[in-house]
Amino acid sequence: MDWRAQFEAAFETLLLRLRADMAIKVLVVVNNQLMRFSTGEVQYGNRSSQVVYGLAECVHNVSRKDCEVCVEKSNDKLLKCCGGGNNYKDGGTVVVAGHCMVRYETYKFFSRVLSGGGLEASNGSSSSGAVNVLRGAAAMATELEELLEFLSSPSPPVKKAAVDIVRGLTGSEDGLQSLSSYAGIALPSLSRLLSENKEVSEPAAEALVNLSQNSELATKMVEMGMIKTVMDLLYKPDSGITQLLVMLLVNLTQLDEGISSLLQTGDEQMKGLYLMKLVRSFCRASSESSDQFEHVGSILVNISKKEAGRKILLDPKRGLLKQIIRQFDSTSLLRKKGVSGTIRNCCFEAENQLQNLLLISEFLWPALLLPVASKKVYSEQDISKMPLELGSALKIEREPVDDPEIRVQTLESIYLIILQEAGRRAFWSVNGPRILQVGYEDEEDPKVMEAFERVGSLLVDGSGTEEPSTETSK
Repeated sequence: MDWRAQFEAAFETLLLRLRADMAIKVLVVVNNQLMRFSTGEVQYGNRSSQVVYGLAECVHNVSRKDCEVCVEKSNDKLLKCCGGGNNYKDGGTVVVAGHCMVRYETYKFFSRVLSGGGLEASNGSSSSGAVNVLRGAAAMATELEELLEFLSSPSPPVKKAAVDIVRGLTGSEDGLQSLSSYAGIALPSLSRLLSENKEVSEPAAEALVNLSQNSELATKMVEMGMIKTVMDLLYKPDSGITQLLVMLLVNLTQLDEGISSLLQTGDEQMKGLYLMKLVRSFCRASSESSDQFEHVGSILVNISKKEAGRKILLDPKRGLLKQIIRQFDSTSLLRKKGVSGTIRNCCFEAENQLQNLLLISEFLWPALLLPVASKKVYSEQDISKMPLELGSALKIEREPVDDPEIRVQTLESIYLIILQEAGRRAFWSVNGPRILQVGYEDEEDPKVMEAFERVGSLLVDGSGTEEPSTETSK
């Protein structure tokens, strides 16, 4: 980070420290007057001389709470005028409010703590009994450690300010790297904040989503039980961070450990319960104006990469894949991709679970064939050889599926099914080859055309000896 970014982070940490400290300070005697005050210093660069110093104090006749509020408002004024190092070259600034004063400088304008708790100015003489030179941040916990400790502050404004700063740090590579060194403090603290009000839980969730993009940090989250925490919070009636929690699950289920945790594979009685809840929410939320669960499609793709996930999805007693397939009609591209990727992954079980796939053929074939059927209107002769669910859609003009990735995935699913003799018979029974013929004539994308040709060669050959790729959807 450049010096301005370093200065801003140190400046905000300093103000947080002062405000938090004022919330617990008792009255002391300073120059024969009762005062409540706090001091601090934070290094912001590589050189020991790059330090920002701060002082906050309140008069004696205000309550501790009013003092804290006054300091908070003064800090806000300082941030507006001086945040980002805007006032760096001028040395510092002081804000004097009705009951308090907050000052910062880039030089040490105080140097000693007096025995009674008072301050000695750097350019003045001390009262008798001066002791203990103030220690800098280097003698205490690091600035980042102290910032993370503020996440557990009993003061709501301090906690809110701290989590906002942490969220900001997760938006940069440098910040992520710094926070990863303190994962043992940061992750549990942010996790606890998820259950608080939205102004705190939202930045905490955003920070965790960003941090979970790092595989090592994501692994630590899974190990500390983050998936259970998220699932418990996800279904609280007053949850205001649903979409962020789902996004966090997307990142965590990119790990094998995360998939196992979500599937609850270690508990036979509970296995698949979380997944059933997510599928139910995925299907219900599609009709809502604000689709908080659309990212569940990505979770389904992740868990269907593993055999354990595919078996749960294909279990006819649960009926999960049938529910998922029906979401392919959604206008959301994210949902469509999630559904097509999940179907494709489940089709890797065609050799052993073809019957379970064909049990839902009423929904399966439209989801696989309509995306590659082009937008042409099919003839009555063609339609007469198709089931109603296909024919009724193909006798009118349709919006094409523009995303080539979806078209490739549906063709790969068809390929995996027709590798089995019973799968080929089922495909011919719905006039599938004719649909592929028409779709291929209008296809222009080279990768999709290649997928068409691969399926076509299998139909012509009829042997089913060619092996499909074993790579699941990403």
